[in-house]
Amino acid sequence: MTKRRLMPAAGLLALGLLAAIFCAGCAHEPMLEYGPENHGLRLGLSIRTTRFGDPEPTTNVYVIRLDLFSSRKQLILLVADWPYEELKGNYAEFVKSAVAFLSFPEVQPSSTRTTGAARKSPQPKCTLKPGEHLLIKWETIDAFKVRDIFDSENKKPLFPSAGLYGVRIRVLLVTDAGERILLTSNEQQVPVGGSVAMPKYATAQVVSAYPEKKIATINLGSDHGIAKGDTFLIKWGLQASWRLTITNVHEQFAEGAVKTLHSEGGMPAFPPEHWMATLEPPDLENIGEKYLR
Repeated sequence: MTKRRLMPAAGLLALGLLAAIFCAGCAHEPMLEYGPENHGLRLGLSIRTTRFGDPEPTTNVYVIRLDLFSSRKQLILLVADWPYEELKGNYAEFVKSAVAFLSFPEVQPSSTRTTGAARKSPQPKCTLKPGEHLLIKWETIDAFKVRDIFDSENKKPLFPSAGLYGVRIRVLLVTDAGERILLTSNEQQVPVGGSVAMPKYATAQVVSAYPEKKIATINLGSDHGIAKGDTFLIKWGLQASWRLTITNVHEQFAEGAVKTLHSEGGMPAFPPEHWMATLEPPDLENIGEKYLR
């Protein structure tokens, strides 16, 4: 007999979220791969992509499924960790909100600042017996307009170029005893923009800076898909930002002109060496942001 404990979902994206707990040996769609075990828990990830559109397919629909499996010999009581009082939802909704996406080539999140009233009300909980699975599944589509990303851990990754990305998820879970368990899933291949080609590498480092000439060099070049006219955003939190426009491309590095976008008092007037630079989409107003949430 199949044992399922359905967990209600509310207030999510229009395409919704489904969650259930399955006992060991019960019939359910098996996860073919899992990430490494940590404290008796393993995390599996499946991402299925479908494209639709008329007359040409232009929109991606992602079906994302997480499988949290307990191989412990004792039951485990997991507790949500919503940071703010206004954040509502059951345990499955918390897990969905807490996952961070890791990718290759690497893409970077935006630097943001969040505030709210500290959570004082009881947190949702979830009990897993030995051999049980917590399955969480949702669907989402591309967002074809620019939106703010209120995120510091790639919970809404921006893929700046089309191509085939290797994607994992990472999530930090907490038990009722205060035990912290960091889990990483297996990798899934995700085509963005309907392409299976290698994407442009999107995360660079400033290797030389010439403030007097307003020129900087990064450690990505034509070998990494970088081309003349590509732009990189260089940020220091919310205090300073610059845009690097590539003017000369070599095999392993590229040079470009630097323009100051914003700089508060006390910040460097020019991005120093070793600072990170993030590839921008070629047309922010038209390409849209490719989300997995």
